[in-house]
This record gives sequence, structure tokens and C-alpha cells, in this order.
Amino acid sequence: MTQILKAQGTALNSRHVDAAAKVIDHGGIVLAPTETGYCFLADASKNASYDALLKLRMAHPRHKPFSLLCSSLKQIASIATLPTPTFRTASRLLPGPYTLLLEANRNTPQYSDGPKRKSVGVRMSSDAMAGALALTCDRPLVLTSVTDAEELLLGNYFEGMSDVDQDPDSWWVNPDAICAKFKGQIALALEAFDFIPMRVSTVIDFTQEPPVLVRDGGWPTGDLGLMDA
Repeated sequence: MTQILKAQGTALNSRHVDAAAKVIDHGGIVLAPTETGYCFLADASKNASYDALLKLRMAHPRHKPFSLLCSSLKQIASIATLPTPTFRTASRLLPGPYTLLLEANRNTPQYSDGPKRKSVGVRMSSDAMAGALALTCDRPLVLTSVTDAEELLLGNYFEGMSDVDQDPDSWWVNPDAICAKFKGQIALALEAFDFIPMRVSTVIDFTQEPPVLVRDGGWPTGDLGLMDA
């Protein structure tokens, strides 16, 4: 049975975060809230993490890499190419609900980069739990949402729907239901104090100039001068 640690109030419980970090250290899968909903998190340095996540996300194309959750821009720069102009833009967006596609480098974790090892998707979460977990683990974590965001977008799931319209009993927003659905595959779950709606991140490709908006998640991008994909 998956251990579910629920937040009591809005204050961050460091013991819960430490417990989740220990699970990740030992190669386990953790469920945690992010600003785009609940996600599976694992150690990006362990190849077994990718096999475990693919079992959880059966619909995820095997050739498509998962994104990496980082704790800082410095950590991002250690596993991806982050030139000064991109760094400045990233500092405006992160932490937040954005996935930045950057050129991979020799330190990019195996299986995290795109075709021919050219690019990698990175995130920094503004959610207190996810951010603290990334900081405590002190290394990139591989993450994926609990359901297929692209499929929900194609089905117009989010169209005309506000966060409060989402059914709190839908399995993808309910940690108990998520753990029951993936019985025995999640070692530990961190449950937020408040309801976390399912959203998708805005994906921006910084391997091109000007940057290209790959997926519009509905989050503000301001005056970045993005090109549409």
C-alpha cells in the first residue's frame, strides 16, 4: 500500500519532503503536486526510473523523453545549454508552469534528451512541495503528469473550463484514487492541503531563434516574442 502523507495546513512539512527524498534516493517513484497537477517523480540518474515511469504511463511514446525537474537555474545550466539570453528569459519564467526545451549537453541524464541527444525539457516548480523536494534531492528529477496531457488537450478537456469546474473526484486530481489506480507502483505520495486542478505546462523551444511556442498551456508569456510552432 502506498504511504500518503497529507499536508496539514499550508505550511511545508519538511519531514514529509525528507521522506519523499529518501524514497527517490532508493529508486522509488513519488507522487507529488505541482502547479500543473499531480506528477510522478523519480531520480533522473537511475535508468530504472524511466522503465518504471513507462509502466505507469503506458500511453507515453517510448521514444519521447520525460522532462526534468530542477531546483535552480544553476542546476539547469549543469545539464543543458543555457546561453545568457535564454538564462535571462528563463529567470523571468521560472519557477513556474513552463517547460523549456534546451540544447542537451554531455551531462544531460541518459534517456532524458530528445532524438539524437539534441534537446532536453526542463522545469522548475513554483509549488512548495515539488520545489522543496527538488532542492532536497539536490539533483535533477524526471517527472511526468499522471495522465496524458496531450490527449486531454486534443479532447478539448480544458476548453471553457475553469479550475473550480474540475471534478475533485476525478482520479487524476485525487491522490487516493491515483495510488489505487497504480497499486503497488508508487512508493509514497505527497498530498497537497488544497485541491490541485489538472493543468498543462506551456512548452517553449529555446533551441530555435526566436524561441517557438510548442504548446500553449494558457499561462502568460508576456512579451517574449515567441513564434508559433
